[in-house]
Amino acid sequence: MLLFTASLSTVLAQSRVDGKVYDESGEPLPGATVVVKGTTFGVATDFDGNFQINADASQTLVVSYIGYKSQEVSVGNQSSLEIFLELGNQLDEVVVTGFGRESKKSFAGAAKVVTGRKY
Repeated sequence: MLLFTASLSTVLAQSRVDGKVYDESGEPLPGATVVVKGTTFGVATDFDGNFQINADASQTLVVSYIGYKSQEVSVGNQSSLEIFLELGNQLDEVVVTGFGRESKKSFAGAAKVVTGRKY
């Protein structure tokens, strides 16, 4: 009973935090990741960059997006956050081939062949 009461008080101490994630120019970032630091609990922003997450005032949110620098934001007593991410290291180029053949001589990099066979 004591364990149940202690876990219930932890859950009740958390509150919903709403927020929006933007890039440097103020455009919303859909699909940005918002995680409570030190946990595996997180959410992704919607098409308009909005998110909702349960966190208590003492926790920190880690916000990340591909190509941007991650940012840590303290929740504090705020119920609504606006987070602006700065550009980070840009990806040079990504090549994905679904079908095709490439000779070893003309290919530089790592490759894996995936077949439809069950093993």
